Amino acid sequence: MKSTVVILKSIGIPIIFLFGMVGGLIPIKIAKYSQLYLSIGEAFAAGIFLGGGLVHMLSDANETLSKYYDYPVAAFCCCVTFLFLLFLEQALVPYLIFKVRKIYQSQEPLLVDQIVSTQKGSSHTSTDEDEDEDEEGNDKEKLRSGTFDSSDGKNKFTGKTNTELHDHHHHHHHHHHHHDFSSPKNNKKASISTKLISFILFVSLSFHSLLAGMSFGIATRKEIIPILVAILSHKASAAFSLGVSLVRAYDKKLKFIISEVLVFSLTTPIGSVIGWVMSDYSGEKIVNVFLALASGSFLFVSMIEIRSSFDGNSLGVKTFATILGFTVMAILAIWG
Repeated sequence: MKSTVVILKSIGIPIIFLFGMVGGLIPIKIAKYSQLYLSIGEAFAAGIFLGGGLVHMLSDANETLSKYYDYPVAAFCCCVTFLFLLFLEQALVPYLIFKVRKIYQSQEPLLVDQIVSTQKGSSHTSTDEDEDEDEEGNDKEKLRSGTFDSSDGKNKFTGKTNTELHDHHHHHHHHHHHHDFSSPKNNKKASISTKLISFILFVSLSFHSLLAGMSFGIATRKEIIPILVAILSHKASAAFSLGVSLVRAYDKKLKFIISEVLVFSLTTPIGSVIGWVMSDYSGEKIVNVFLALASGSFLFVSMIEIRSSFDGNSLGVKTFATILGFTVMAILAIWG
């Protein structure tokens, strides 16, 4: 049985890396994917992560840890990770984005504010001071509650978008307003803020990938296939999202884009190796505590995927995709 786990992990790690590289480099050649298809894919991944985190990882960790503790340690660890990521992605990261906006703010509207306004799809052209203040308040709220939609480059974790940073008025031609970014001063601000937001996105996604990799590394024969399926279903779309952000921020620096995608693609394999070493040199209790902690990250990613993909049309199809993803993981548990 141990040899089977070694083989599966040895095969799974390079496959995860390839999924990340391919997903991250596609935006260099392809400007935009079908938003509907990507949203459906995210909804399916949400079901995969939900089933993987609860039916497999948390269930298995609880089964083992309940033999040692009367307290529900597995559920507690799961919630700790979930709440930590909630704070990190919904409070800390939006705060950093807000600071970026304040640093580069001047008399002209900052690019990040302009981008948020284009997402509203409204024809607001009023110069009324009170309405402007209300709009700014709404933008700040979006910073605190945004998610990342890989289909158009919106950050699931920060609420920002990077796919229309230079030519968003072409992609949003239904809007009755657009902003002039042609001046050198505005272009410079656009470049700096875009790059900083892209970097924050890179760190955020890399952290999640590292946790996912560790969950794969510590997985036993029972969980390894479901966890691998969950990681692969998410890795390519997350890499694509990062790739879109990098292409918009560094469109002339191909080597830099490739290097960033390479580093991101390596985070999950590195996490897998760390988890693998831990599983070999740690006791049963330690391994299952980390498995329970990792289940919290799966639950959080599931929430993020649902929140971002269920914005728009075809909600019935997306709901079915989420249920289908969960069903796949539930069926895998039968043979686990």
